Amino acid sequence: MPPSYARGTTASTSKTTPRSQKSYKTTPSHHPLFPIQPLDPTKPCPISRLPTELRAAIYSHVLAPTVYISHPRIGGKPNRTIWPPLLSVSRTIRNEAAYVFYTQSAFVGTARRLDFGGVMAWVRSLPAAHRGFLGRNGGLVV
Repeated sequence: MPPSYARGTTASTSKTTPRSQKSYKTTPSHHPLFPIQPLDPTKPCPISRLPTELRAAIYSHVLAPTVYISHPRIGGKPNRTIWPPLLSVSRTIRNEAAYVFYTQSAFVGTARRLDFGGVMAWVRSLPAAHRGFLGRNGGLVV
């Protein structure tokens, strides 16, 4: 029998993985989660016939690669929500394109004298679902 310091502990010899260490898939699936249904079935939208992967590729080419968030001027109006026109087309396209826009575009914000108020006001003005997409974006620069 090996000495006690050379033997494995119960945790290291256990065959099961604790529930807290299991990884879950966080990337979106490429199945059509939001099928585009036209109001008039005799006139379907051409983009609705494309697979989700191709629509996502189109959105990434159409949307701005870099977005600058400016600090509101003193006494000026606060920033408007950065909302590309593509996100105003329909609810389904907004759901699909918002994921691409908020996870892949580089957002650049300015902070003067350690005042992040302008950037925080912009983040608060976003819908809750879009704020969640920002957490997956590696291109945030302040």
